[in-house]
Amino acid sequence: MILQDKYAMDIEENIWIAKRLLVDSVYTSANLEGIAVTFAQTQDILNNVNVSHLTPKDINKVCCLRDAWEYMIEHIHDELNMGYLMNIHELIARFDVPYSYLGRIRTDDVIISGTNWRPEVHSVEYYHKGLMELQDNPNVTDRAIRTGLWLMRCQVFKDGNKRI
Repeated sequence: MILQDKYAMDIEENIWIAKRLLVDSVYTSANLEGIAVTFAQTQDILNNVNVSHLTPKDINKVCCLRDAWEYMIEHIHDELNMGYLMNIHELIARFDVPYSYLGRIRTDDVIISGTNWRPEVHSVEYYHKGLMELQDNPNVTDRAIRTGLWLMRCQVFKDGNKRI
């Protein structure tokens, strides 16, 4: 079934909205990851204002999310492939995972807190094929949602899959 793309916008509109909602997007992503930061603190961090009561690691994670959003805006015309996702992972996880894991597909088991479920380990080719199948969807909104959920479910990277 093909869904109507309710939120179809051209590239310029997408960039304008992304910049306009940058603080909210970073704040929402940070909270999804369990970073206890308020909207006001997020705004201060992005404006290089010192924020007390947050760990340096949490502040760095917020900055990494900002950097990933800026990368996506600057590379909006790039194809969404595993190389692109690996670049995003390097940005968002650089304070979470050892250097040897940055931008690399995971090759061992991961634990997902709060569940007993363990995602399988797959090859780069498997993930590439799955991502390409998702990109065949003509509905941009549906494609984005399905791609995000696929990344979270497959746990392609050692950490940071929700933030990607």
